Amino acid sequence: MAARRARNWAWRGLLIVLGAALVGSLAVICWPGLANRSEALAIPPIPTVTPTYELPSRTDPLPAGITAEPLHIRIPRMEVETDVAPYTADDARAGKDWLGNPCYRGNRIRCIDPPRFDIVYHQIGGVEGIRFGEYPGLETLGTVYMYGHSAVKQKAVFNNLGKLKSGDAIEIETQYGILEYVVDKVIDIPKEQYSTSEEVWEQVPGRLLLVSCDQSGGSYGNGHAKNNLIAFAHVTGARALS
Repeated sequence: MAARRARNWAWRGLLIVLGAALVGSLAVICWPGLANRSEALAIPPIPTVTPTYELPSRTDPLPAGITAEPLHIRIPRMEVETDVAPYTADDARAGKDWLGNPCYRGNRIRCIDPPRFDIVYHQIGGVEGIRFGEYPGLETLGTVYMYGHSAVKQKAVFNNLGKLKSGDAIEIETQYGILEYVVDKVIDIPKEQYSTSEEVWEQVPGRLLLVSCDQSGGSYGNGHAKNNLIAFAHVTGARALS
């Protein structure tokens, strides 16, 4: 009960969740891309885009074609080293959107409200109504989406997301090895533009998005942040587990 009370306080204290698509112009809990587009705001056609960066060669130590569940993430610039967990239907059942609606309704995940503030969550496409979300790997065909809480009055895993700069390193560990990513850029966009951002929804081989809410960009009257912070990165190589 104490944990639940703490979580409720944290929510009112601007602990914001994130996702890969919004379904309401002022929504803070974010929707991860529904299987049925008619249930969401208009999302532009989702193209698979040829990356502008060079993908790593096959001399790296991961098996060819292998993508795998992310287990751990390390981001030196943010001083983050923590576990990665899949966002599941059970997580959604325990969560609520900013209006108090359950994040799991009609046998689908409707929004992303991570139960913990100290780890990162991974969106898995094709599960419980979620449309997009690849497993990371050297030959990932689409975009990998990961989420983390940010907060004003409490420690949260993505509090320092805005400190990332182009060229910063990100490492993701899987059972096969450690994938190495480099940050391309960090953008700040209003939440109401999130669901129609073609740049967010493009399915780009080797691409990784880290998403949170921007606690410095102002808030609505109910205390929820107005903007999202999104870090774009791409895979550059891999190394064997030590």
